[in-house]
Amino acid sequence: MMIRFLISCPRLHEKDACIEARYMFSSIDISLSCKRTRIPGLVLGSLKEELDLPEVIEKLKDLLQEEAYGFHFVLKLTPLELFVPSTLEEILNATSQLKDKIKKGEKFKIELQKRFTTLRSADIIQEVASLIEHDVDLSNPDKILLIQIVGEHTGLSVLKPNDIISVVKLKR
Repeated sequence: MMIRFLISCPRLHEKDACIEARYMFSSIDISLSCKRTRIPGLVLGSLKEELDLPEVIEKLKDLLQEEAYGFHFVLKLTPLELFVPSTLEEILNATSQLKDKIKKGEKFKIELQKRFTTLRSADIIQEVASLIEHDVDLSNPDKILLIQIVGEHTGLSVLKPNDIISVVKLKR
């Protein structure tokens, strides 16, 4: 499974964010390719090898705990485990592949962000939620099913609440 990261950055600094993200990942001995998206302030990074996502997240957090002030253009790193075409059918198929990462007894919530799509949020959430037979907890979930629609592509992940890395928050 090819891991990707949706990387938030200041508008008009996408190239700088790609350079910084490649440096950030190379600092933890991981090779990252990076490209712009259609959306200003968002770039997509792809790991060039298959790695364990929780391990990558921990390495990034450790690096940023020590060097957060050295990074100016990468604002947030959002891990994406699956990357599919932006159709409801493909999103549901990807959800079926990821839903077993929510273990018995764990509560979850769905976080959906849409950009440049005509898909309706209510339709997506209703259909996706119907596939997952766990309790919902919107305020304190054990896991988050993250759905990021960016035009014709959608990234999905099942994450712990603290797996999305905010460089800005780490600087506080």
